[in-house]
Amino acid sequence: GMPPLATSLGLSRWVLDGMLPITLVLTCLRLYGSPTVAGLVVFLATFPGLAVAPFAGALLDRRGRIAFIQFDIIVSIAVFSGLALLIMTGRLGVPLIAIGAVLLSCTRPLAQIGARAQVPSMTPERLWDRVNAVDTAMLTVVSLSAPAVAALLFSVMGPGVLFVVGAALLGVAGLVLSHVPESAIIENPQSLWRETHVGIGYFLQNRTLVGLSVSSSLLTVSAGTIIVVLPIVIVTHLHYEPSVVGLLIAVEQVGASIALVVTGRLGTRGHERAIMGASACLTAVGMLMIFIAVGIPLIAIGLFIAGVGNGPYWVALYGLRQR
Repeated sequence: GMPPLATSLGLSRWVLDGMLPITLVLTCLRLYGSPTVAGLVVFLATFPGLAVAPFAGALLDRRGRIAFIQFDIIVSIAVFSGLALLIMTGRLGVPLIAIGAVLLSCTRPLAQIGARAQVPSMTPERLWDRVNAVDTAMLTVVSLSAPAVAALLFSVMGPGVLFVVGAALLGVAGLVLSHVPESAIIENPQSLWRETHVGIGYFLQNRTLVGLSVSSSLLTVSAGTIIVVLPIVIVTHLHYEPSVVGLLIAVEQVGASIALVVTGRLGTRGHERAIMGASACLTAVGMLMIFIAVGIPLIAIGLFIAGVGNGPYWVALYGLRQR
């Protein structure tokens, strides 16, 4: 049912969407002292998954959404455990952490798309806005707490132990997910390539979906830029502890949380595009402040403004896409 699904998704998102990016950047800065390597590894943890995404719908229909969420968790546990072992033995070279990032990237879209499809299928349409607000709020809680906790644990225990903690939390997420029944599976499906081709064709012919994809991709790039650039600026150039990075990202998510509460209360039906446009503009203002800021206070203000803009955008996008 919904409670174990929400618990499992919350734990896996906390580790893979909240903790992992900042941990990869800080690990690369500590082990290799190279912002270039940090940016490359985060890129590899994101971009290869885009090649898998077009096949996700057809694959999920064949094997079930829950199965692929579980598969993502199993692969992630294996990668986290391997990285932890290599770090503790001093054998984690750049090629190995890059391979681990690629593996995590390739399985993550299957779980993310599966979760996005599973949650609405378990709730009536009249509650979609509220469910979207709750789902986005869960992501906000993840983004609020995970980077801060990860950065603090990194400062205290180092990257090896942090990856062990992540693997343990993913193990709990996998166990909880085993109590969620599988979704319906299509019998006698067509060719995987055929269904993927049909899906891509439908997507390209739907101007709304294309517009949402381009818009959300650009906004996601801005968030990814913060994850890479902020630790480099704070740790490498300003010489603060990694925990400061986590606290600053938490400030951003406080802004997103406030905006989410208001958006979920008011609803988005009929105003999705206006909300998304205003949110994107506000996020851009916050991003500009971050990059021209000369100290921690101004960076924090910019992050807060970006968070206020970012939260409502996703609630409106999910509602428009589902309708």
